[in-house]
Amino acid sequence: MIPKEDASSQYSRYTNTNKKSRFAPDSSMDDGVLDNLSSILSTLEQEGNLKYYEPLIGVFRKGFVVQAVQSWSYYAQVNNLPKFVSSTKILATTLRMAGSHELVNEYGSNLVNIILKDQITVLYRGLNNMRASITNAIISLMMEIILFNSGQHVEEMVYRFDFSLPSLSKILNINKSDI
Repeated sequence: MIPKEDASSQYSRYTNTNKKSRFAPDSSMDDGVLDNLSSILSTLEQEGNLKYYEPLIGVFRKGFVVQAVQSWSYYAQVNNLPKFVSSTKILATTLRMAGSHELVNEYGSNLVNIILKDQITVLYRGLNNMRASITNAIISLMMEIILFNSGQHVEEMVYRFDFSLPSLSKILNINKSDI
């Protein structure tokens, strides 16, 4: 006679397999927007010609930058650290390129506003992580926000950013070996 499983053992077997699949590090996020944006930025960095700003403007006009920011936020939330670092660098480069020509300043300013108003907690998450690759990428993004269009958003950054984060003192701490 084969023993029947009781309901609790069936439930625990179900939840154990479900936990594995639920917390698996695979990404169901489509990287197409970030890949496209990265490709456009690479072309723009190489060519530097005014006509190459048109694809970047198209990305902003079609709302793909909002999707890129959402992907960036998603990667932070699910702790997909390599993609979080990569998307942070893409956003920093986007801001640098958008601040380099008056034709795209308006769009870059919109990106800064999205980050500072809607996604500032992602900056905190990156700074609190304390991994050099993530922290450096976030600091680079913050630097691009501050430098954008000759400091256009400095006041808003100071107003919105919580400078009392405990991780900031750890990041800014100088080790004896660095002296």
